Amino acid sequence: MLAAIRAAVAAESALWHRARAGLVTPTVVSQRLLVVTLLLFAVKEAAAGDAPARPFRVFTPASTRAVLLSLVLPNFVFALLDRLLGADAWARLGPLTTKPLVEHERERASSFVRHPMNAHSSHAHCAAGAYILVRGLDARAPLASALLGASTVAMGLASFVWWSSKRLAAQRLDNFLMEVYTAAMGLVGLALVDPRFERHRASAA
Repeated sequence: MLAAIRAAVAAESALWHRARAGLVTPTVVSQRLLVVTLLLFAVKEAAAGDAPARPFRVFTPASTRAVLLSLVLPNFVFALLDRLLGADAWARLGPLTTKPLVEHERERASSFVRHPMNAHSSHAHCAAGAYILVRGLDARAPLASALLGASTVAMGLASFVWWSSKRLAAQRLDNFLMEVYTAAMGLVGLALVDPRFERHRASAA
């Protein structure tokens, strides 16, 4: 049993190393983010036990404005840039990746945004991160929530650049920020289980 666990961990570690080197498509890594998130919160639920109820509004005027703004503004800005610039605008990011992307959207090789559907859908991460940043101020773990919100926004922007540019550097940054997001989610779980050291853990992160 222990040998099987070690083999599984080694296989996952090897996959993340290949992802960091830009040798796998982003979907291979992103499929694992939901599983990791669910596992972290399962551990949190098992360790935390019962907690007193605390009123928490899911949506407030401020969080609604933040979500709408982070959806509309990036889409508007990058759609405008797509009309003004071409694919050569990404040249400073270095070489193109040799790994083929998913084929459900035809690539616009000469455009600033090579894969519009995948690129602009990345702004959903920006909206989620903006929501976490605003509502996290009233949450049980405000510092950890702020780190999670900021990393989610950064991951959304990096994902947009990756799907737009198809550059290897952007792919590596996108995959790295997926790891940062996962670590920040774990930090939130730890802060909910034991809030005493939240400031120290957030500072260390």
